[in-house]
Amino acid sequence: MTDATARQDLVAFARALGDPTRLRLVLLLAEQPEGGALCVHALAHRLGVSQPAISQHLAVLRDLGLLHAERAGARTHYTLDRAQWAAYRDLLDRLLPGGS
Repeated sequence: MTDATARQDLVAFARALGDPTRLRLVLLLAEQPEGGALCVHALAHRLGVSQPAISQHLAVLRDLGLLHAERAGARTHYTLDRAQWAAYRDLLDRLLPGGS
């Protein structure tokens, strides 16, 4: 991956987390125990945001690979993709002065 591509990826990541609702979603999902997942309904209820709005925010995070989505009957349950979060952390470390 070139530095230009890496910077573009990091910009998309920062924009996604720059939205207060998306950041709250991520923090809420991060609080879940290992294997714990939440559906759109639960996320919307806990954050006081409509289900369609939550779905749109989740789509942004999914497009970056930051979430796992697993169908369970009529609902989809979401968890953080910890490996992808680590990849973005590594990318940031690489691009920062003094990084690897």
